[in-house]
Parts: sequence; C-alpha cells; structure tokens
Amino acid sequence: MKKKKSLYKYIKKEMKELNTMLDEIDKLDDDLFKHIALRQTRTEYFNIHIKPLMLIYQASKNSKNKK
Repeated sequence: MKKKKSLYKYIKKEMKELNTMLDEIDKLDDDLFKHIALRQTRTEYFNIHIKPLMLIYQASKNSKNKK
C-alpha cells in the first residue's frame, strides 16, 4: 500500500513539473516556437515520464480489485 501511495505522489509531482514547464513555455512571445515547444513537451515528457508510471499504478490498482 505504501508503494502505491508514493507512486501516486510521484506521478502528481511529475504532472506538476510538466504543468510548470508548460506555463513557462506559454509565456514566450514567439508563436511558432511556442506552439512547437508546447506540443513537444506535452507529448514527449508525458509519454516518457508520466504515462509509464500511470500504467504501473493502474495495473496495481486493477490487480488489487481482482483479488
């Protein structure tokens, strides 16, 4: 149970970090660069850092419910 909670907290921390990055990029003036940077950050950071953690967390929740 403790591992699941710490994984959940870590996912929340990663999401907060992603949102901070997106907010900083959103402050830029160059529209083309901003659009590319927002898109890259959302897809790459989310897919590499957050999505695998969410899948692990969801699998652990599903295995608990099946027992």
